[in-house]
Amino acid sequence: MSPNQRIAETLAARRGVLAQRVGARHLELHPEFLERFGEAGRARCIEDADFHLQYLSHAVALAAPALFTAYVQWARQMLEARRIPWRDLQANLELMRDELAQELDPADAAVAGGIIDAALGAAPVDASSFLAGTPREPLARTYLTALLRAERRTAVEVIDAAAADGVTIRDLYLHVFQPVQREIGRLWQNNEITVAQEHFCTASTQAMMAQFYPQILATPRIGRKVVVACVGSELHEIGTRMVADFFEMAGWDGIYIGANTPTSALIDLVCRERPQLVGLGVTMTYHLGTASKVVEGLRADTRCGDVKIIAGGYVFQQHEELWRTLGVDGCAADAQGAIDLANRLFNEQ
Repeated sequence: MSPNQRIAETLAARRGVLAQRVGARHLELHPEFLERFGEAGRARCIEDADFHLQYLSHAVALAAPALFTAYVQWARQMLEARRIPWRDLQANLELMRDELAQELDPADAAVAGGIIDAALGAAPVDASSFLAGTPREPLARTYLTALLRAERRTAVEVIDAAAADGVTIRDLYLHVFQPVQREIGRLWQNNEITVAQEHFCTASTQAMMAQFYPQILATPRIGRKVVVACVGSELHEIGTRMVADFFEMAGWDGIYIGANTPTSALIDLVCRERPQLVGLGVTMTYHLGTASKVVEGLRADTRCGDVKIIAGGYVFQQHEELWRTLGVDGCAADAQGAIDLANRLFNEQ
């Protein structure tokens, strides 16, 4: 076990106790927090500290400070949109660093504290729209507007008209559905839409994608099979579904597992089906541990140890070498990138 993994295990084991201590200290030093948010603020303060420690432990384990910095930047933007100023998050993180200095030996505390300090010193993220400058921006904005108005019929008509005008399925996926989903996430983060609206928009896009399946599945087969899945309790599945659909359009026989698949069940399926390739989707940093167990399980099983494994999802965009740490054969930023990567992997054989 590496020193970083040992520190991470300590953080994970002591997370609940540390979060309680950080939360209590925060409220002791900043009583105005309770004045602003009442008793609900007490529970939220502790809950936030618990989240911070969860993300920190994974960043430490992987020796990837960028993962924690990205989380803090995201949290800052999300909280400020809800009128919780940066100074509150900053104070919580500083207190967490101080508690760790007491909890850990000096060398270990320096590792964790250095990651916290790097995040505290990072600039706010760019909050601009994901639709700006995209190849199909007008179409994407029209589609998004219909979704945000809960006008599903209009949204369907917009996409049907675009397809009739010659916009390909690939174009719709890459330049309409994908940026719109990212924009929906940004709007929620900025407190401009509710969770219910986000769920409606996502469900509507999934239904929209399903209408293209007869065309997608009609593509001539090339004699290769791929299993595509989210890891563990990961629920962000629409990007993974897009990847699976792109493989079908490229002629692969796809087995799409989707969200919330137990690790053992996924490994058993891969070993039974014997695909040439497995694609894993990971959005949240705290699912990287599960992803690592999936990869280790596949590599260790003699029935499928030679299968190629690729990964993708938001978390890999925060650290470009993360896929190497995870032990997969490559990483892709989107569905087309996954196809391009698969072609390279199998052309190199």
